[in-house]
Amino acid sequence: MLEKNYNSLSKSTRWPLGLLDDTRQRLDREKEQVIKKEEGEKGRLEKELRYSQQVVAAELAGWQEGRVKNAREAVRELVRGMVVLEKGRLEGIKRAVRALRPEEEAIVEEGGYEDRVMAERMAKGPRKGSR
Repeated sequence: MLEKNYNSLSKSTRWPLGLLDDTRQRLDREKEQVIKKEEGEKGRLEKELRYSQQVVAAELAGWQEGRVKNAREAVRELVRGMVVLEKGRLEGIKRAVRALRPEEEAIVEEGGYEDRVMAERMAKGPRKGSR
């Protein structure tokens, strides 16, 4: 629309021999006013668009930040639950080992149980079917 007004303004200088100068000048002034008005409207719309884009970008960033925070918290809760579950399983295994071998309770508590089991396996020799 703005370009159309500019184009018609440049054509208005083609009046022959100064005839109807007043009319030509009036039309030029009106078109210049329309052009100024449209340029002002264009500037206002540009500002409004920039503001809207900034607001949307800020809201999107906030939403993403909240989503990341919620995801991290969900992972932490999952890990806490798994740690509790695995600790319970470990305690159950320790109880079972103590019940099966009460004389080796001290070894289990000290963490040397694995070494003792490996020594017993080595003393028995290789298993059947193993290479």
